[in-house]
This record gives sequence, C-alpha cells and structure tokens, in this order.
Amino acid sequence: MSQVFNPTVYDVAEIYITRASLEAQAGAIVSNIITESFLTELNEIINKSRKAYEINDVNLITKYNTDFHMKIVNFSENQYLIKTMEAMYLQIMQARRSSLKRKEHRIRSLNEHKGIIEHFKNGNKKEIKQVLSSHIIKAGLRLVEQMGIPETPSPSILFLLSFKEKGNP
Repeated sequence: MSQVFNPTVYDVAEIYITRASLEAQAGAIVSNIITESFLTELNEIINKSRKAYEINDVNLITKYNTDFHMKIVNFSENQYLIKTMEAMYLQIMQARRSSLKRKEHRIRSLNEHKGIIEHFKNGNKKEIKQVLSSHIIKAGLRLVEQMGIPETPSPSILFLLSFKEKGNP
C-alpha cells in the first residue's frame, strides 16, 4: 500500500525553502559545465510542457515541471543533492501538483523556466543561483497563500511572506 502525503501549509513552506536552497546550489554547480545538449534537453521539456498545457493535463504538466527541475539537479552530479531531492520526491510532487492545478501558476512556471534557460545560456553563476531560488520561493509563496496563511505562521511561512511584492498577488 502506497503512502499518501497530504502536505499542510507548514510542510509546503518548509519543502519550498529547502528546494530553493538545494536547487539554487545545483544550478550554480551546473553553470560551470553547461552543454548545448543540456540546454536542448531543457528546451524539449518546455516544449512538452507547452503541449501538456494546451490539453490542460495537470498530471503531465506536473511531470514535466518535475523533469525540468530534476534535470538541473541530476546534471550537477552532486550525489548528496540528488539523494536529498529524491528523498523529498513524494512531498515535492504533492505540493507541486497542488500548485500547478491553478492556471496562473502553470503559466508563470512555464515562463520562468524559459527565463532560467536564458540565464544558463549566459552562464552567470550568481544570477543562476538567484533566479532558481527566486522561482522556487515565489512558487512556494503562491501555494502557501492559496492554502491560507495560518493564525500562527511558522518561521518558514514568515520567511516566504517576506518575499511578497507590494501590489503583486
């Protein structure tokens, strides 16, 4: 019997903050070894995502979103990063699926993925680290807000809320 994980808003905040740290570091590592085939593979994932978006298949969109992020993590060849991300896989997938059910989240994610590829092309390690971290933190913030801010927010929720842009939902 498979385990079902129903993340709370507290879980989501912690998952996204942890992912942001790990994936930003993976991106920085990858910035030193970017190849044309790596960029091509990321673009192919985006093209598949676009097609899944056109048929409104949230499960496929979630799969390709995961493939995009894990392509970066795996390309780093950092076994500790990879194993940590794999250990969190179920929790990440549940949270990601919840987020990507919303059309505006899917559109933003796809556009940000295109931007991430552009940053990889430029090869600036600091920018790559920043854009990956920001992409994941903002996704976490959107999901936390979607789930509802609890009366007693945890330090992780307060951290995500500190990234809320004035006048930008």
